[in-house]
Amino acid sequence: MNDRYLFRGRRLYNGEWERGNLLQVQRDLYADYFVNGEEVDTTTIGQSTGLRDKNGTLIFEGDLVQRRAPIYQLGSNEPTGEYTATGTVVVREDGNEAPNVCVATHDHLGNAVDIVLFVKTSGWHEGWFVIGNIWDDPEACIND
Repeated sequence: MNDRYLFRGRRLYNGEWERGNLLQVQRDLYADYFVNGEEVDTTTIGQSTGLRDKNGTLIFEGDLVQRRAPIYQLGSNEPTGEYTATGTVVVREDGNEAPNVCVATHDHLGNAVDIVLFVKTSGWHEGWFVIGNIWDDPEACIND
């Protein structure tokens, strides 16, 4: 199966994560959602981006990712330090065949400060690594 079409969600009865196909069952005015036949909490459903982080972990919507990168002074080719960016994976649908996979980065208070577009063909996304997700670790997107 193509990784892009996988979903994950937290099971209703025990809170464990389930990964696989998503099924919606309409019941009068509401719907139930199932991943691999297990009913899941609709607020935790996220689709796979089809991308993997630098450790080979599949990246899903709602994942918290981090990237360490060098800091350069203007006119210098030598790094003077390093910074850490942390963000939440979001998918932006814009009508194209493939959605835009982005990382919303945050400042030390958790405020969104930047949207970084993952470009699958450039390999740019490979510098990021998954550190958790917004449901298991909601405070992790706030940098110290």
